Amino acid sequence: MLTRYFSTPGTEYIVTLTAENMHDETDTAIMVWKVICGYPIVADDWTMTYPPFLENGNDFTVTFTINPNVPLPTRPILRIADIEGMQRTDHDIEVQNATDIVFYVATQSALNDPPDCLDGNSDDERCIIMLELENVGMNANVDSGAQGTISPDLGTSLKIIIPAFSDPGSHGFSVQFVNGISNIKDHYVLWTPNTEHIQLLDPGPQGSGEWVTISSLKWELNWVSRRT
Repeated sequence: MLTRYFSTPGTEYIVTLTAENMHDETDTAIMVWKVICGYPIVADDWTMTYPPFLENGNDFTVTFTINPNVPLPTRPILRIADIEGMQRTDHDIEVQNATDIVFYVATQSALNDPPDCLDGNSDDERCIIMLELENVGMNANVDSGAQGTISPDLGTSLKIIIPAFSDPGSHGFSVQFVNGISNIKDHYVLWTPNTEHIQLLDPGPQGSGEWVTISSLKWELNWVSRRT
């Protein structure tokens, strides 16, 4: 067994192994690996915010921020999945991992000229189901700095817009945030669940008629209600 340690975060290494047959010089095998020395996703470093209620005509924007002066996770990937069931204790709530929710990054150019991402429209390349932050946690961009900067192009926040939530009613969504060595829902060393408190309505007459607090995986269960 050969062991090679990499110690410079955000660096991409090319590792080449050449094996030769000492009895036949023409019998040679060359194996090449690409290895990235990276940081994991630390759940406590990240915050997600969004408005729980929307008025008609407003875009649904989700904002992600990171704490100042912490390591940036290497090339994290963001994906949004649909949720079946409403924000109620009497509903069977299930994350539909096979159902992607289309979104786009709220850059200034996209805000000035929003893409048409509804009805499965994929002609516009800005309409995406997965976002890989390729420059985050790489090269010189490995620390959030004093301002909590995610990357030079994003600044201190990543904002996405989900146009599918334009209809009245309650909409559920689950956020997946992962990289090659970790994810937002599990501790990157212990692999114990990262949890947060959310609220569900416990409707009467069988229930209390009040909002109750339960524990859920981080960013797993989220709802927004759009008023008519």
